[in-house]
Amino acid sequence: MVVSCCVINCTTRFNNGDPKSFYRVPKKPDKRRQLWISAIKREGPEGKPWVPADHDRVCYRHFITGQKSNDKTNPDYVPSIHMGGYEGTTTNGQLRAARFERFQKREADKDQQEAASVLLDISENLPPPTCIETTEGNLFMIYIAFFNK
Repeated sequence: MVVSCCVINCTTRFNNGDPKSFYRVPKKPDKRRQLWISAIKREGPEGKPWVPADHDRVCYRHFITGQKSNDKTNPDYVPSIHMGGYEGTTTNGQLRAARFERFQKREADKDQQEAASVLLDISENLPPPTCIETTEGNLFMIYIAFFNK
């Protein structure tokens, strides 16, 4: 059987010479399955809701990073780009990607601030450096300056 993408207007097919990833519509949890089905925007016969078959797949092109994620905070938890609509405007997927990048930056900044705070606490509790410890003390102050940027 030929593996092709089930998203409307997507012509991506599996090719052994150029293997790309295809992902099944999740079966569980049901909430994620419903998110995928609503993102795919297909209709079943006679206007009834579309129910994906076992062989239905979504290709890598519909994920921002090119692969699905199982992390609920990641924008690739649900396919979101090139979903069969007009691609000329900012899509929901692009907005979700930008939001996720901002989230990752905030988390990195928070980790850096936490590390700087710990180093500052440690430095306040250290005895004054002696002649032998001067080099280590200077190195320690360099680390503190680096983390406070």
